[in-house]
Amino acid sequence: MILLGSDIRCAVAFWGNGAAQFLFSSQTARINDARIMCDISMGATNPNELRALGAPNNTGLKHLKNLHAKVYLSGQGVVITSANASSNGIGFGPPADLIEAGSFHAVDSVAYKAAAKWFEQIWRRSQKVDDQALSEAEVRWNRRSHGQRRIDDKPLDNLDSSLLSIVCTDPDKFRGVGFVFSSTTPDVEDRDNAASNLIEEDNSREVPTLSNEERSRIKHWRPDDICSNWSEEDINAWPRHFIIAYQGPRGGLSYEFYQREYAIIVENGLGTVLASKRRELFLDKGFQHPPNKMISVDKMLLRKIFESLQGESRLFETADKLNEFLDEVLTNSAA
Repeated sequence: MILLGSDIRCAVAFWGNGAAQFLFSSQTARINDARIMCDISMGATNPNELRALGAPNNTGLKHLKNLHAKVYLSGQGVVITSANASSNGIGFGPPADLIEAGSFHAVDSVAYKAAAKWFEQIWRRSQKVDDQALSEAEVRWNRRSHGQRRIDDKPLDNLDSSLLSIVCTDPDKFRGVGFVFSSTTPDVEDRDNAASNLIEEDNSREVPTLSNEERSRIKHWRPDDICSNWSEEDINAWPRHFIIAYQGPRGGLSYEFYQREYAIIVENGLGTVLASKRRELFLDKGFQHPPNKMISVDKMLLRKIFESLQGESRLFETADKLNEFLDEVLTNSAA
């Protein structure tokens, strides 16, 4: 319905094979009459689909780095959704694997007017998908779609045994999951500081929420399941589920799968996360190999990552943000 209206505007991050034909098959929904924005920086937009949308000659086709929105606008209204313009998102090929959601808003609604204003603001910041942009999209698509990330000419293409390759090729698989790289080893003092602050904060509430059992559990939390000395910005952005890549003091590497249970700012603007291991997170993602096997495959790239971090810890709230960072690491390594 939306794409049957006039003044079609799509700010949709990723475009997959067949999207142009499916969405613009009607004579009243012509590509050349639409303004379309996408993202090419994350490698998830198919360059062949950009050509189907008129690249590099369509002046109404633009790209904007880090665009992750899925907003479909026209004179018929607006749909704001989680679904990309792909078969996996919309389901115009085989039934979509992902469970998406969205909402429709009429032209006279506050949401429509806000969305239309927002679109114009980011449209001015976007750039045409020209020959150079199309070439960049091709390179990034190939890296991601075929697992062709290389360090020292050794590809990470064993997709079912490389966690990082799976993240690169299928970031949607990790919606709601963050990634932590850390070489910091919390101790009992970090745990005690976090526990005392959590309990003190709870005591200050008009109605405390922590039970005696929870307080005891917090006081005896395993230091190995704590992430300490993180910025307030990171603490506020910390996802419910996350995967830690940890490098020990002797250089050992490991992957752990966690759920955030408590987070607290302790002192000097720094905070701590208390987490519990969640094997079901590992199982839900359908990994074919245990974490130690994935570590053995990813070891070379993980060394590069920790080398680039120079001893600092880093949080990536989404798989897309991790992918951007991996591109930087690989580019710097190849230079």
